[in-house]
This record gives sequence, structure tokens and C-alpha cells, in this order.
Amino acid sequence: MRMLITRQFPLDYPGGETSHLFGVAHEMRKIGHEIYLMPVTDHPSPASLWPPAFTRDVPPFGLHHLFDSFAISRAAADFLRTTPVDVILSWQYETAYLGAFTRARNFIHGMVTGTPFGLLKRMARRNPARALAYHFFHFRQLRQAQVIFCPSHYAKSELVQMLGLDPQKIVVTHLSADAVFQPAAQPASGPLKNFIFAGSFEPIKGLFDAIAALGLVAGQGCRDWTLKIAGWGDTDAVLTAARAAGIAAHLQFLGRLDRPALAEELAHADLAILPSHTETFGLSIAEAQACGVPVVSYAIGGIPEVVSPAETGLLVPGFDQAALAQAILSLIQNPERARQMGWRGAQTMREKFSWAAAAQQMIATLEELQAQPR
Repeated sequence: MRMLITRQFPLDYPGGETSHLFGVAHEMRKIGHEIYLMPVTDHPSPASLWPPAFTRDVPPFGLHHLFDSFAISRAAADFLRTTPVDVILSWQYETAYLGAFTRARNFIHGMVTGTPFGLLKRMARRNPARALAYHFFHFRQLRQAQVIFCPSHYAKSELVQMLGLDPQKIVVTHLSADAVFQPAAQPASGPLKNFIFAGSFEPIKGLFDAIAALGLVAGQGCRDWTLKIAGWGDTDAVLTAARAAGIAAHLQFLGRLDRPALAEELAHADLAILPSHTETFGLSIAEAQACGVPVVSYAIGGIPEVVSPAETGLLVPGFDQAALAQAILSLIQNPERARQMGWRGAQTMREKFSWAAAAQQMIATLEELQAQPR
């Protein structure tokens, strides 16, 4: 099968979507499929990430990132004139206008989406301009796609309930952690002192909730710990919040880490605090669990499909920072329980989640669609 996968960001853009893309693309290549990647980027894609012969960079539209969909739809149509494909798979909205540039659809057009559509719908209700943009650049493409791959049953339910999509064309393919995320060779012991948060500093990812909760933990007299922060964003805003919570001295900024460096930090952490406000899966949580780290988070979105409550981590009601603090305290007070959760989390990731399984399910679905009369 020859497949063109489009991407609205550069191939070296950080975050879970990039890991998802490469996780399945590499597995598809391993089993013999011909995979071309077409990212929107203002710099050449690194040859170390994907073979240049199978990469087609597209310059940004320039006016606004939403209009990149015109640029990449046109580029995809041009590509088809010389290289016929069986499948075009778009990672989000970037082929919203593909139909306007292709005279005949002799390929399967699918989408991969991990967007929290409940959040988008709430934002759209507050802003008519945003609602219009979402309609033209997100929602209409989902309705036109022949198949949609999403990372959790929660995400599928959002697509059905909020956008009215046919559940028959939505396939759940759970995400996984890259093979580099493994437990430390020497299991940790003793008290829990080394905490970690990994991800963007945007409020929606929960770093400020973690800081507020740890302020409450410190207020209980528990101060023998460090929160390592691996990510990117407004460091000054984070420090301001930490000072207000009285824990600025307990923070250590690691910066934006590559996958091996992040895996190394996770493998030596005692506890991952990842209270995201919205997740269709929670890849950072999966990566922590793969490294044998117990997780404390909110019971929101697709997170309960990744974390088994009281088995591989502790989940508390959404946005309840006091409950988050209490969960952290309970594990500090019972480190053996926490380490057992970490061990079970690593075992769960090995047994139930893999990029190979996700890629194989996607290919099987696409081959089934190929076999149907058009």
C-alpha cells in the first residue's frame, strides 16, 4: 500500500501528535508499506527523522496557520499527478480542501485525530469567528473523511455525540509509548522525593494545578521533594505561581527534552504529576507508566483508559486541587504502594498498548475499505 500522510506541523515539532505520527508510520514501513510524509514547515525536515526521498515539505500559507490547509491540499493534489497513492491520511485538519484540488478521488481519504472536540465546541460557543473556523477547517473534513482513527473510546464518543458522526466510520487505535521509555535497570527504593511533570506549560496541561496541589502538600509539612519540569512555555508564569504556592525552591526546570532524555528522567522519577484538563488519551501519562512511574492525574477524558485507578496510579475528580494534593500525600506516605503501582503500570503498557498494534489495525481497516466497491 502506498500512503501519503499529511501533517500540519514540522516533523520535529514537539508533543504527543508527533510521537503518534512516527510511532505508526515507522511500524507501517516495517511491514512493507510505502509511506510518504508531507508536513507544513518553514525549514527542511531533518533527514534523521524520515528519509528525504519519502518526505515532501510544504511551506506555510503565510496569512494564518488555518490557511495552511489550502497549501497542503494543493501540494497533495500536485503529488498525486506523479505519484498515485492508495490512501491520503491527514493528521488533523490539513486536507480540508483536498477535494477542490483533485478531479477524481481514486484513493481513500482518512483522518487521524486526537483533538478534544468537547473543548473546541465549548470555545466555539463563546466566539462566532472561532466557530466558523472550526466548521470549515475541522468539522467539515471529519464529516467528509471515509474513515477516522481516534485514540480512545472517549474520543470516539465525543465525535459521535458532539459532531453527529457515524460511529461505523470511527476506529479506536490506542496510542502507546516509544520503545525508549523503559523502567530503570535498578528499581528505586526509599521515600518518594523525585517528582516530575512533562509537557507544555499551557494551563490546560495542568502544570499550574500540580503547583497548587504541591503547595498544599508543603503546607502539610511535607517538603522533602523536588518537582522536575520537562517542557516548554512561559517559565516566568510558572515561577510566579510557584512563589505564590511557597514552593519555588522545590522546582527544577529541565527544558524541552528529546525522547531519550525524557525517558531517562522518567525512569528515575518517583511520581509523575500530570493533571491535564482535557485529554483524548494522555500520551505523557502512558510514557510515565511505561517507565514504571506511578501517576497522579484527573479522571478526565480518555485518561481512565490509560490509568487503572488505584492499580497504576491515582485519579481524582477534575480540577479538584485539594483532592490532587491528598492523592500525592497518600503515595508519599506509602511509597511501597506507589512503587507497586509503577510496576503494574509498566506491565500494563507492555501488554496492552503498542504502536505495532495501532499500525496493524489502521492498515487492516484501510485494506478493508480498499476492497469495497467505489
